[in-house]
Amino acid sequence: MKLLFLPDHPDREYYSVVAILKHLDYSTTKTPSDDYDAAFLWQDATRVTPPSLLEIVARSRPVLNLRCTDISKLHVERVFREVFGYGSLVDPTRHHGRCVVKSDENAVGGGSVVDCPVAAPAPGCVYQALIDSERDGVQIEYRTPVILGAIPEVKVWRREAVRGPLHERAWLGTERSDAAAIYTPAERELILDFARRMGVDFGELDVLRSRHDGRLYVLDVNKTPSDYNLLNRVRWRAEDRRRSLANLAGCFDRRLRDLVADYAGAAVPAAAGGAARE
Repeated sequence: MKLLFLPDHPDREYYSVVAILKHLDYSTTKTPSDDYDAAFLWQDATRVTPPSLLEIVARSRPVLNLRCTDISKLHVERVFREVFGYGSLVDPTRHHGRCVVKSDENAVGGGSVVDCPVAAPAPGCVYQALIDSERDGVQIEYRTPVILGAIPEVKVWRREAVRGPLHERAWLGTERSDAAAIYTPAERELILDFARRMGVDFGELDVLRSRHDGRLYVLDVNKTPSDYNLLNRVRWRAEDRRRSLANLAGCFDRRLRDLVADYAGAAVPAAAGGAARE
């Protein structure tokens, strides 16, 4: 299999897709005139304008993440509220309690905990009610990969509980888990619906579960994921890393091959886009 990446190319080893493609022995190209099986909208930025060429490609071949063009915190919150019926962002001038203040841009700083209300909100930032996901003094986070409509596994991240700047929390471990052990069937459907509405064909979601009411909160969407980092030897035991890579790569390979065959077997309407048809 060969993939076209536009407008950029995943040129850093820490991107999850790099490890997956190497495992599968897929080839890639940045040249639209090459022969290829599918394409990928790839740009490591919060907001992306898809090249017009990819809209044309999507008429005959899958284009992964073609509709995933805005992963700002505000957009994630809007889509999350549409799907789940509640959210986490608050008005910091009216809310009373602890909040996490972070940039609206994706992957900009780790955020910090503040007490609200505040007199003057920081420009370009969002204020998120602090979601208490602690168990026995440890904060539990669910890093959830989504691959072409499937959740192949979940990584359970264990960190020090939130006390001050988020980036200063010590890393306590990573565990692999089956999605069914973390989420109910209804929750998995909601997560996948959220991913579809965000346009995520390949990506990872940062999810917390409140220990007070059991609700899930999707706080971030990563369309060029790297923090999951299959090459990171500090966060992973070697055997877990091998099993995870094989599992993710197998899911990606099966679902992409099925999708390519689907496109080859039937005409795609001119208005269609993204990796999957409605």
